[in-house]
Amino acid sequence: MNFNSEDLRVNFLGFNIHDTPASGHITWTYSSPLNTVLSILLIIFAVFMIALVSKWQRKLIVKFLSSRSYAEIYYGSDSRRKKAVSVGTADRNRIEKDLHDGVQARLTVSGIEIDRARILAEKAQDAQLTVALERAANETSNAMQEIRNLVRELRPALLEQDGLKAALTTLGVKQSFEVQGARA
Repeated sequence: MNFNSEDLRVNFLGFNIHDTPASGHITWTYSSPLNTVLSILLIIFAVFMIALVSKWQRKLIVKFLSSRSYAEIYYGSDSRRKKAVSVGTADRNRIEKDLHDGVQARLTVSGIEIDRARILAEKAQDAQLTVALERAANETSNAMQEIRNLVRELRPALLEQDGLKAALTTLGVKQSFEVQGARA
C-alpha cells in the first residue's frame, strides 16, 4: 500500500504534532495557551461525566436489587437450598444402601465361609489353620462393625432429632474426650 498524503498534523493539549513522511521526523511545537486550557477542561469534563454515569448506574442497580430480598441475593433462593439438601440426602441414602447391600452383605458371606472353614479345620485338627481362621473371623467382624458405625454416622440420629447445634456440641465433646485420651 502506497500513501501519497500530506504531512500529518495533530493538535493535542496545545501542542502541534507534525510528521513529514518524506523526512520521517516528528516535530512538536507549542500552539496556544487557549488550546491547552480547552484540552485540560475537556479531560476534566470527561472524568466528571464518567463519575456521573457510574453514580447513575449504581442507583439503577440498587433500585433493581431492592425489589428482591437480601436473603435471595446473598444466600440464594429457598428452592435452590432445598434442591441442594435433597441432592445431599439422596447421595447419603445411595451410599448407605450401597454399604448395606454391597459391602456388608459380602462381609457377612465371608464371615459365614470363614466359620465353615474353621469348623473343618477343627475337625481336621489343624491348629495353625484354626488360629489363622480365627484371626480372619475377628477381622471380618471388626470390618462389619466399622461399616455399621460408618452407616450410623452418615445419618446421625442426634442431628435428625435435635438439630445441628446439638449434633455439633456432642461431636465437640466427643472429640475433646478422644484428644484427652490420646494425651494420657
